[in-house]
Amino acid sequence: MDNKEIISIRLRMARKAAGLSMDALCEKMGGIITKQSVSKYEHSKAMPSLPVLMALADALNCSLDALVRPFANGCADLILSFRKNSSISKKVDGAIEAAVQRRIETFVEVSNLLNIKALASIPIEINRKIGLKDAIICASRLRDKWGLGNNPIANVQNLLSQRGFTVLFVDSDRQFSGVSCTAGSYKFIVLNRNLRQFSERLRFTAIHELGHLLFNDEFEEEMTNKEKEAFCNSFASEMLMPGEELHKLFGRGEHIALKMLAETQAMWGISVKAIIYKLLEQGIITKSKQDFLFRLEHKGKGGNKSEFFKSSYVEIPVDYVDCLIVRAYADGLITLSKAAELASVGEEEFVKNNVLV
Repeated sequence: MDNKEIISIRLRMARKAAGLSMDALCEKMGGIITKQSVSKYEHSKAMPSLPVLMALADALNCSLDALVRPFANGCADLILSFRKNSSISKKVDGAIEAAVQRRIETFVEVSNLLNIKALASIPIEINRKIGLKDAIICASRLRDKWGLGNNPIANVQNLLSQRGFTVLFVDSDRQFSGVSCTAGSYKFIVLNRNLRQFSERLRFTAIHELGHLLFNDEFEEEMTNKEKEAFCNSFASEMLMPGEELHKLFGRGEHIALKMLAETQAMWGISVKAIIYKLLEQGIITKSKQDFLFRLEHKGKGGNKSEFFKSSYVEIPVDYVDCLIVRAYADGLITLSKAAELASVGEEEFVKNNVLV
């Protein structure tokens, strides 16, 4: 990849991260370049001069190095598989993509400095293309492969990390839940740190994205994106709570105790809403009973969410990128200014937050 290509991708990422359109960027630069020029830069059809690069960096509130440095291995052409609200704006969408790309690249860069290698993940063998109806059997086989039995998963992040998947976090709009992708030998699941008070949602999203990483290349060709999402939802639900255990707890489902739903959530780390979906999927309740249970969700005081539907499971997200940055700085592998840049904070704040003894 030559310098022109590097700058084209870096510039596009920085502009998206700043939430600026091409027109807005030109206006912020006082009109010294045109929208056509920006388009040419971002499509590798022209190379900005050094004065223009410096002006771009100033307008985008980033360093000159952020626009010209080569990419860490495998990070220039990430293909991201998002789990997000469909109503999210293109502006926010672009900012999320840029934040995820930067976080992944930071991890790869620091891991290379520290000579940390990616763990080999353990695939499961299906030996045929996978359809929507295979979600539960795929989850069951993976549980067996990983030696989980029918037990609750205490900490999803630890489980995935031990099995060769790298879990990272970004601060983002709450409409965004997570994304998965590969870079070189790494397999990434990136989650929204701003959802940390909703552990059940983060756990479900992490396993949903695991489904994409494991099976995106194995899906039947005729499967639609909607069906692939439905597969990953069903896969995540079965991984977090096997249907066999649901049948043991709720029997034939003639009568459902709200307290039992809440206690199941607390035990298995899966939301009451996901449990209700799974009760229907397993044929334990009817669609009318599901609709009735969902109507109870906002029957709390003042129309607020019912106590039985509130998040109760606690799994504290830990982003190892920050730990690795501090280690690289402490070992003298990077300077203070570089450490602060990688951590996206000022030097004074980095020192204050990371006292070395």
